Amino acid sequence: MPARGVAKPQRPSAPSKAEGSAPQRSPAPGTLEVVLGSGYLEKQRKFLKEKRRSTRRRLITLVLVPVIGVMVTAVLLVTRRIPLWVPVVSLFALWGIGAVVERIGFPLLDRLREEEESYARGKAAEDRLTEILSRHLDSRWTLFRNVVLPDRPDDIDAILLGPPGVLALEVKAYRGLYRNIGDRWETRRGRQWQAASSNPTTQALGNAARLRAYLRGIVGEEVWVEPRVVWAGTRRLIYERPRVYIWQLERSEDWLRELSNDRALAEETLARIRVALRALCSTLR
Repeated sequence: MPARGVAKPQRPSAPSKAEGSAPQRSPAPGTLEVVLGSGYLEKQRKFLKEKRRSTRRRLITLVLVPVIGVMVTAVLLVTRRIPLWVPVVSLFALWGIGAVVERIGFPLLDRLREEEESYARGKAAEDRLTEILSRHLDSRWTLFRNVVLPDRPDDIDAILLGPPGVLALEVKAYRGLYRNIGDRWETRRGRQWQAASSNPTTQALGNAARLRAYLRGIVGEEVWVEPRVVWAGTRRLIYERPRVYIWQLERSEDWLRELSNDRALAEETLARIRVALRALCSTLR
């Protein structure tokens, strides 16, 4: 059972051989190559921003039309050109439309704004990850951002390729307090922990499996892909025995040492993967 009232997360136990280990050396500084893929987060953010603007315009129109109708009927009523029941019906229609806008329209705008902000936070977190890696990794490494594989339209946040192997990175910039125990993710609501709406562990494992299958077809051999969750949330994550090793963005000294593992991939295999992912990303822009 996890300790209650934990304010500071415990560092996860060392990952198994399948997940990699954390040696003591630090990677050499240098120039990391960064290859942009689909720009998925920015495209989604812009799409939601335009959708929110369009929805706002429609709501304004929805309210203005009956307002103008009420004003016109009021004028006509004064001139005794229409019966009394017409402006009364118009007022009830305006009241009904206002109730719909308040109960449906405003919550919809709020939800669209929250989704837009979520994508903006995600992109900022990926930019921050790129900045940290660029300061510490040399030209033997390549970071591929927002890679969309042919099997699905959603992207892998980042793929890090270097001498130790291939890592599929799932970047999370959630707001609020979260904890990860094993493969379970929960968020704090009031005084209770509740299941999170999404599971970064499942996402990271799924992306690693998809990438492994893709590379098998491209390279012609089995290439192990390490799943990682990159935590960039607004509050420090609480975790215990995570199934997928977690990189806390603001504690880079802990996870950067992992990247100085001994060579795991042959240079020829590394080069073939790099060429294949570059070609894939070039089709996504």
